Amino acid sequence: MDTHIFVTTGNNSGSTFILNLLDLCKNAICFPRNDGEVGYTISEGQHVSGSMPTFKLSNDGLVWTEQLDKVFNTSNYNWDCIKKTWNEEWRKNKNFHNKERIFVEKSPHNLGRVHILQEEFDNAWFLIQVRNPYVVAEGIRRRMGSSCDIRRAGLHAIRMLGLAKTSLEKYEQVLAWRYEDLFCKPYVIQNMIANSIIGLEDFSLQETIPSKMIGGYQESKLIDQNQRQLDSLSEKDFRILNSVFDEYSNIMTFFNYRRLK
Repeated sequence: MDTHIFVTTGNNSGSTFILNLLDLCKNAICFPRNDGEVGYTISEGQHVSGSMPTFKLSNDGLVWTEQLDKVFNTSNYNWDCIKKTWNEEWRKNKNFHNKERIFVEKSPHNLGRVHILQEEFDNAWFLIQVRNPYVVAEGIRRRMGSSCDIRRAGLHAIRMLGLAKTSLEKYEQVLAWRYEDLFCKPYVIQNMIANSIIGLEDFSLQETIPSKMIGGYQESKLIDQNQRQLDSLSEKDFRILNSVFDEYSNIMTFFNYRRLK
């Protein structure tokens, strides 16, 4: 039976790193890489098919949790068209004719449609990497610039964390871990993924791959950038973020994130 893996990790949370690692596995079938982006970026499903909700990677598209109804609504998806388009893209991968096939797709908005993807795809697995919401908020604001204040970025960050919590509690074949744990217990996470999904035994977190750093893409193993981003937040930023996150303390506690400052 074919397997489907959906990288169900929100934006600014390390999904590109996980996708690039999956692309190295012998049975993994990812979409082609985008032209004109140093050959690093593998296409996301939302950009391959025009038959599903899409969000631009600039402006309001980064804070897509403000439009969750758009993601949740099954009438916004034409799955016959989506599957046809995705299969055409997967077919371009050299691993397409393998005996054990693991089809991989990554979009941040998968966090809001796990229930839909489970219905539409056989043997679907969901890989959720969460990240400290203070760091996620800093990254979202930095990318959006003047169009996004820190409160708006913080609300997006905590909403994504809430979606991850719901997926882990409600749905099957969901594997979740924290970005921060990649650096203190990488082999635990690596083995959890490799031992859970048949055909993915060669998955490794130790590879040197293109990684998205603050200054752009670099060839490296994953480097913890959290402290550098936290240092970019002002005392006022922390006060505002705390006023947001204090309302979602149950979500913070669930993932063992603590209040800062």
